[in-house]
Amino acid sequence: MGFPKLISKMKDGPARAALLRGRVSIVGMGMSKVVKCKTLDGKDVEFVDEIIGSGAVKDVYFSPDKSYVVGFYREKQDAQAKDRLQMIAGKYREGIFNNVGGEYWKNLLCWPTSVLEYDGRLGIVAPAYDHTNSTLRWRSRSRRLLDGTRFKYP
Repeated sequence: MGFPKLISKMKDGPARAALLRGRVSIVGMGMSKVVKCKTLDGKDVEFVDEIIGSGAVKDVYFSPDKSYVVGFYREKQDAQAKDRLQMIAGKYREGIFNNVGGEYWKNLLCWPTSVLEYDGRLGIVAPAYDHTNSTLRWRSRSRRLLDGTRFKYP
């Protein structure tokens, strides 16, 4: 199937819009380059230079091993936004995960771990959602878990 035919069969949405704008390609990850940079706290980060998702304000990229994602804001962010993200990835994260019950939330939340700047854009690093190790695995919009049992509110 050729590229124009593929685009014409896609439903309207962010993925189609990104393809039309030329922001993503349909090439496999083996063909994309891996970008290496450092977070603001000095940790090394790598990501594959291929957009995997796009929302209202950020473009998201996978790490080479798909264990975490890197999301970059499209628009220039001010100093307040940078400070706010550093608080979310620092003080607030520690307050949630380093207290009693923090291990429970690590399986449910993909909370940002670091803040970075690359190519003039501000971004965050967050763990990728592990759909194979989820505490609650839902089937569509019903209140049934994937194993067929009905979910009951406590």
